[in-house]
Amino acid sequence: MTLTPEAGPALEEAESGVPRLLDRAFGALAAAERRTLTRLMGKILDVD
Repeated sequence: MTLTPEAGPALEEAESGVPRLLDRAFGALAAAERRTLTRLMGKILDVD
């Protein structure tokens, strides 16, 4: 997929919302729980 230059602002806007989305989705977890979840999801997805 190739984005046109016109899509740049829309992509930036979408990306800027990711931290808020993650905070809402995982806000109930303590920092250590978030780290554990991240590690486990990485293992499932085979990401180093």
